[in-house]
Amino acid sequence: MKYKYEYNCYAPYQYEDLQDHLEQMAVRGWILERMDYHFLVYRRGGAQLTRYALAYHPEVGDMDHPRAPRLEDYAYLCGQAGWELVGGAISRTPI
Repeated sequence: MKYKYEYNCYAPYQYEDLQDHLEQMAVRGWILERMDYHFLVYRRGGAQLTRYALAYHPEVGDMDHPRAPRLEDYAYLCGQAGWELVGGAISRTPI
């Protein structure tokens, strides 16, 4: 199995719990590829220690594609800080 779909049952105020969950999935070898509406989509990869961060603000939604024009500045800042933008509100970096 190359991909795994998981229902996202976390509310926005549970962002720390979701971050922890994504990090545990990465240790098990499931790397977050994207968020689709209510689903988290993972791809199979090697087990790795990864730090996830969720940022909520009005101009960026968790469903926005990381390369959307309105996210260019945000993606640039994430890259400069050593983070890879996964979704509109989720970024990751290896630890």
